[in-house]
Amino acid sequence: MAELMVAVLGVLAVAGAEVPGLLRRNQKRELVVFGVLWLLGAGLAVGYSLGLRTPSLLSLLVEVVRPIGEAVFGPMAEGR
Repeated sequence: MAELMVAVLGVLAVAGAEVPGLLRRNQKRELVVFGVLWLLGAGLAVGYSLGLRTPSLLSLLVEVVRPIGEAVFGPMAEGR
């Protein structure tokens, strides 16, 4: 439970440090992008602190890039 509290406090600290500056400079697009990425990061941090398994981004990247490499380089890419 302490890990969850630390994660939530950390996420709130990041938002508290960044959001006022974005609002003061009237950077609406940057604020939207920050909000989306912040929510994604907050969800991952809370899930990780609760012991939930998170998907590996590396395995997703391999699944996306491998077919492209095989299409471009053919059999040469399969041996590496």
